Amino acid sequence: MSQMGHCLPIAVCAARPPGVRTSAPPAANSASAAFIEGTDLNTGQQLWRTYTIPGEGEPGHETWKDGQDHWRHGGGSIWETATYDADTDTIYQGIGNAGPDYDPEYRPGDNKWAASVLALNPSTGAIKWDFQYTPNDPYDFDEISEHPIINAKVNGEDRKLVVHVARNGFYYALDRVNGSFVAGKQYVDKLNWTTGLDPKTGKPLNYDPAKDVQEYTPGSHGSRAKPQSQVKCPSTTGGKNWPPSAYNPQLNLLFFTSVEGCNIVETVEQKSFEDQGGTVKPRDRFAGGEGKPSERRNGSLKAVDPTTGEVKAATKFDYPPYAGVLATAGNLVFTGQLDGTFAAYDARTLQELWSYNVGAGIDAPAITYAVNGKQYVAVLVGAPQRAAVIREIPELKDRPLTHMLYVFGL
Repeated sequence: MSQMGHCLPIAVCAARPPGVRTSAPPAANSASAAFIEGTDLNTGQQLWRTYTIPGEGEPGHETWKDGQDHWRHGGGSIWETATYDADTDTIYQGIGNAGPDYDPEYRPGDNKWAASVLALNPSTGAIKWDFQYTPNDPYDFDEISEHPIINAKVNGEDRKLVVHVARNGFYYALDRVNGSFVAGKQYVDKLNWTTGLDPKTGKPLNYDPAKDVQEYTPGSHGSRAKPQSQVKCPSTTGGKNWPPSAYNPQLNLLFFTSVEGCNIVETVEQKSFEDQGGTVKPRDRFAGGEGKPSERRNGSLKAVDPTTGEVKAATKFDYPPYAGVLATAGNLVFTGQLDGTFAAYDARTLQELWSYNVGAGIDAPAITYAVNGKQYVAVLVGAPQRAAVIREIPELKDRPLTHMLYVFGL
């Protein structure tokens, strides 16, 4: 089974004797320059650096159309681990949202390579291909989470896929050799920011390449003229966010947790940085607004066919899930909840088979291992809950912070 991880460098040895380590700093909402860097494993020498927002003369730079060099503070943060594919000798890295998050009028154009996946040559850092999920993203739908690689048959043909459960509420399957769109499908229960995906390109159906500022579904995001949006689904945090998914190759099912629900986006006209004549200082928050709650959200655990995105099984949770998923060769799926519930599910049906409450919130994915022939499952518990979570789910405010490692035998 596989489980996709959380923000660490990856080592790429393959056919290059020195090996290469790739790493990337987070930029989050401060709009600092984000990049991916290759380092020689033996000497520590930097071999290459590729910025996630293209500079002058680089492909994609033309998609920043403000005329005021706002690309220099364009976001594109990275805070999740890349995927390395030895078959194609390629690194696949998800890229975060453009900055500012909620004021796309500050940054007209598609804003590449924000909200994209980049396929990189690990020897040089050169971009082989890209795919952008939400051009001119006004929702903060960054797409930093894992991009699993899967070999599967599509319409009877063997295909090398790289797949992504996107924060924007759609599942995507791409050809990992050339980046072409293979399949896409809504996986969240409610989605209204667009009417679907173009079956040929994978772009949102109401994406208009003739417009520099995308509207998508009218009212689904704020603007300078009308700052507060209508209710927008999925919410700003997704859908699926950073919690890692897991793949069972025997069943050909991809498992992941999803936040289910909606929110409101409020736009505030973003001021420029000091180096561009404004008042914003380095490391100041650079969001151009914020997401606001409109309802209490819940969650789900889902299993999809990775070649089509069709949901094959699902189960609902009372709380938004943030723990990630573990799948085992014995056709079990494990995940945890904010209320401390740790449970095992049947991989085919997602029916709950067993659960145990550890007494504190779980924000980390479980792992499995064997000692002397006996298999174990371990999970870290006791994560503190953010203020936004407590406002949404007040009954969790008194959950203890018992930082512990729980281990269970199978």
